[in-house]
Amino acid sequence: MERTAASLSAWDRAQPLLLLGGVLVGLAASHLTPGWAQAARVFIPPALIMVLYGVMVRIPLDEIRAALSKIKPMALALAINFIFNPALAWALGALFLRHHPELWVGLVMYLVTPCTDWYLIFTHLARGDTALGVALLPWNLILQITLLPVYLLMLTGRLIPIDMRALGESVALYFLLPLLLALLTRPWLIRWKGRAFFERILQNRLNLWQLGALVTVIVLMFGSQGAVIAARLPALARLIVPLLLFFAIVGGVAWRIGRVARCSYGERALLICTAAARNSPVALALAIGAFPEHPMIATVIVIGPMIELPVLIIMSRWVLFERARGAASGR
Repeated sequence: MERTAASLSAWDRAQPLLLLGGVLVGLAASHLTPGWAQAARVFIPPALIMVLYGVMVRIPLDEIRAALSKIKPMALALAINFIFNPALAWALGALFLRHHPELWVGLVMYLVTPCTDWYLIFTHLARGDTALGVALLPWNLILQITLLPVYLLMLTGRLIPIDMRALGESVALYFLLPLLLALLTRPWLIRWKGRAFFERILQNRLNLWQLGALVTVIVLMFGSQGAVIAARLPALARLIVPLLLFFAIVGGVAWRIGRVARCSYGERALLICTAAARNSPVALALAIGAFPEHPMIATVIVIGPMIELPVLIIMSRWVLFERARGAASGR
């Protein structure tokens, strides 16, 4: 994937500001434009499907077996993402958001979905093992689609009642449909102008399309629930501490586990990046579909990347510092 060999693009760096801009535009539209809320709800599902298709069509599902060549770091990455992180997310919610169940559910949904994009960029910036990262991509995608409904039932089912029918419909509409479209169209896109064109040019266009669709979803979501969300925006300040603690803990744990397991530096850098980077589009789609009467859950997932991106930049620099310090001390 050519994008992993590039530095963080201007669009990637601008994403938190674009998301914030979408929030402000949506809130303004909900107050200034009569009838906007009802109209916005109609366009949210197709916009979300576009976002999820953009995520999934870039995943090399045909390379899912490649990870088996490096069983140890792959097993550690999956264990951190799908066992340690969900437990930590629930514990942080219990500690800081016990009296705010919507925020707690949103925090869990956001933190249990490992990234299928950004972590490759930051793995490259940290001089990590991006080839192993590409092999990890399809596992991250398939497992989170499979396990996210399970996490909701196990970790948050007692906080907010879950409509099983709505949950099943959301999984089918926002996960299975985009995945099927991606499986059908990815081979055709590659045959159309070749794999090199797909990886170097078409994927960049898909990135912009996905970002545009995501900002559109945020505008529509905040436009449709503007009054409710605006009244409770101050409560979102409670998210800062648990989010920062999550990134600090998983970064330290991933680095330490990698050293104890005698992983190479490149593998440890990958462990940190995949453990910290989250997949907000996937979590946002399920939150909107499964909890339409609880907009604060989706709002948490929108706020998360605004903290995540600066943290990932710091982490990629920190692991490089640790590598240089280790080399100087002979470790």
